[in-house]
Amino acid sequence: TALEAFKADLKTMDVQSVMLKVSHAFHTPYMSQAAEKFARTLSEISFHKGSGAKVFAGKTGDIYPDSCDAQKDRLVEQLTSPVLFEGAVQRLLQRESKIVFAELGPKTTLTALIKATLSGDSNRTTWFLAANPGGDKTWTEQLAQFVAELCCLGRAIPGSLALQLTVP
Repeated sequence: TALEAFKADLKTMDVQSVMLKVSHAFHTPYMSQAAEKFARTLSEISFHKGSGAKVFAGKTGDIYPDSCDAQKDRLVEQLTSPVLFEGAVQRLLQRESKIVFAELGPKTTLTALIKATLSGDSNRTTWFLAANPGGDKTWTEQLAQFVAELCCLGRAIPGSLALQLTVP
């Protein structure tokens, strides 16, 4: 395929690449209709200031902005924008020595990418939480497992962690 040929070209230039199996064209302009719908849904949801926990945005590789409206904008933008995932991980590694990476969803693709980025780095304490590697849990069950695992690690739960979303 064209993608395999492109990957081969990258290899000849000593550029490492990984083919990701995805269900949809996430992070591309093909998601524009979904982004519009997502923006409308987000406009009906109230965001509240959190505990100060740092969340990095894949689009920019930087910490999410403080403004709740700017956070919503960033979430929508990420649906149609390329992800600077490694940049976000690298920025996080520069700032923190103890890190919890959590992947909620049916696969552990991002966890594997982070582990590859961290290989050989023994100067930090890192935990990986994958709440649904088999894909058989609901989002509520995944979030509950994530919170329980954070507690077991002795990590603070961000804010009071009251999550209530009503999606029309």
